[in-house]
Amino acid sequence: MNDVQNFAFRFRFRHMTKSKLFFATLLALLFYVSPVSASDCGEKQDPCGKRTGWSKFETVRLRLHQAGMSVPVNWLMQSSRKNNDLQVDIEYADPKQPQRGTIMMVEGMTFVSKGIILTKGREIDQLDWPLLSILVTQKALGRALPDGPEKITGNRQIKFDDKKTGIQFATPSAEGFIPPPWSLIGLVEKNADGSVDFDLKLTWTQNEGKQIKRPTAFTLTGQFKHSNDFAIDSNMSLEGLDVFGVGAIVEKTASGTRIDYGAKPTQGKPRTVADIRKAIAAENYPGEADLSVNFAGFWKGSCSDGFGLRIKPVDIPGMYTVTFCGPGGCGDEGNERKTFIKGDKRYNVISATELQVGQEGSRSTYKKCSNNMLP
Repeated sequence: MNDVQNFAFRFRFRHMTKSKLFFATLLALLFYVSPVSASDCGEKQDPCGKRTGWSKFETVRLRLHQAGMSVPVNWLMQSSRKNNDLQVDIEYADPKQPQRGTIMMVEGMTFVSKGIILTKGREIDQLDWPLLSILVTQKALGRALPDGPEKITGNRQIKFDDKKTGIQFATPSAEGFIPPPWSLIGLVEKNADGSVDFDLKLTWTQNEGKQIKRPTAFTLTGQFKHSNDFAIDSNMSLEGLDVFGVGAIVEKTASGTRIDYGAKPTQGKPRTVADIRKAIAAENYPGEADLSVNFAGFWKGSCSDGFGLRIKPVDIPGMYTVTFCGPGGCGDEGNERKTFIKGDKRYNVISATELQVGQEGSRSTYKKCSNNMLP
C-alpha cells in the first residue's frame, strides 16, 4: 500500500528481538501504555504514566484522511481482553491499489489475513498501520481531555495545542512520534450506551531534514465503544486465507545476523481457527516450577539496549509473568501470561542468568542485566 510507505509520521519498524509471545501485549498497549522509565519523559517526548479512559474501549471505528492521500481509509477494530482475539476490517478505495478485507490475531499469537494484499517479509505492516492510527487518536484525546470519556456528557468541543511535548506511540513491532508543536481541534459526543463519537483534526509540522518542514494534518472520525463478547469464530475455515505466526525473524547477512520482528508461515496446516486455538493451547503449557532458580529481574539481548523483558514473580511459587518493555512502554499486568519458564516450550534455560526465548530454530538470547524489574 503506497500510503503506508508515505504515512506522515513515518512510523519506523524497530529491529528488536521478541518472540511471538509478546505480540499478546498488543492489547495491553492499546488499552493502557505505561512508561518504561522516568528517563523517557521530557518536554519533547511523551509525558510519563498518565493513563486515561480513552484507551479502555474494545471496539474502535476510525476513518483517517491525510492531505496527500487520494481517499480516506476506514478501519473497524474489535478486540477481547478475555482471549486476546483481535480483528481489523479494512476498507481503502485507493484507485491504484484498493484494499477490502480483514486481518485477525487469534489469541494474540497467530496472524490471519483475508482479502488483503500483503508484501512478503512486511506482512505485519498492514496491521501496524491501523493500530498506530488508533493509538495516536487515543493518546491525542488523552492529552486534550485527560479526565477521559467518563467526565463527558453530551457534546464537548476540543481546542487544544501543545508547544512543548510530542506524542510517542508504538506497537510491539513499530513506533511513531509526532513532534511539538501540535494541535487537536474538533468535537466528541458521548452517547447513551457509553460509546463516544469523535470528529477531530490533528495538525503538526513534520521535520524531513534540516531545511525541510512540512505542515501535516490528519482528519480522524469514528467511534469508541465497549464490547465484552467479541471472539473470532472458531469454526471459520482458513482455506484460501494467509496464516502466519508472529515473532522474531533471524536472517544471516553479509554484515552479520539481522533480527527483525514480523510474520512468518505457521508450522503445520491449520484448517480452521479451532485448529489454531488447539495448537496455541498446547504451546501455552507453562512448564514446571524450579525453586532453585530466581528468574525475577530485567533481561536484555545486550545490557546497553533500551528495551528488554521484565520477568516478575506472581503468587504461585516458581511462576512468573514475562513482559516486553520498549519505547512505547510495558504491557499491562492484567494481560500477561503466567509461566514457570523451565519446561515452557517458549524458553530454553541456559543458566540462571541466560535465557533463549522464542520458537526452536529462531530463538533470541537474553541476559539478566538487573534484579530490578524495571530497566
